[in-house]
Amino acid sequence: MKKFIILTSILFIQLSFSQDNRGQDLVGKEFGDFVFEDINGISYNFKENKKPKIVVVSASWCGPCVYLKEAVNKNVEKYFNQIDFIYLFWDSKKELVKIKDQYNSKVILIPSKKRKDDIACIEIGEFENCFGFPTVYSINTENRIQKIEIGAAVEMNDVLVKGELYSMSIEEAHNQNYKKIERLIIQLIK
Repeated sequence: MKKFIILTSILFIQLSFSQDNRGQDLVGKEFGDFVFEDINGISYNFKENKKPKIVVVSASWCGPCVYLKEAVNKNVEKYFNQIDFIYLFWDSKKELVKIKDQYNSKVILIPSKKRKDDIACIEIGEFENCFGFPTVYSINTENRIQKIEIGAAVEMNDVLVKGELYSMSIEEAHNQNYKKIERLIIQLIK
């Protein structure tokens, strides 16, 4: 399992440093009239809830998702009165209940009920995401996608990225992820 997490982390690192334009054709479009059930059985209706939203598509086994989690948790404390924070998980409810305490209690955790054959895809009701994990959607008060960010910074030592060695400390990774999420939030609330 550890090798799988390392391998997926390296893959997502390379995606993070590439000029990734996946999903950019969705910017400006309606996110959807989705109604999801969280791990407590409470429904969340995207169209009826007029607060801006940060939606993170995640998986418990995704290394970069673990790094992003800390950044989201810190931003939740600062902005939860202005923004709804929602995680859409690849994991089932049973799996998600085991890790729910790692997330700020103000974060809405939505489990998958059905798995796609492609491990990089998630499908919850009518919502489908195949951009990989993590994918972050910022959604404005009109329920329109304002921005999509794919990937997260992770700690690495001398990793070859596009022919160059690259290193990043755990502190640098957390700081970079925090700033990325905060930038998305500030664009939503200004």
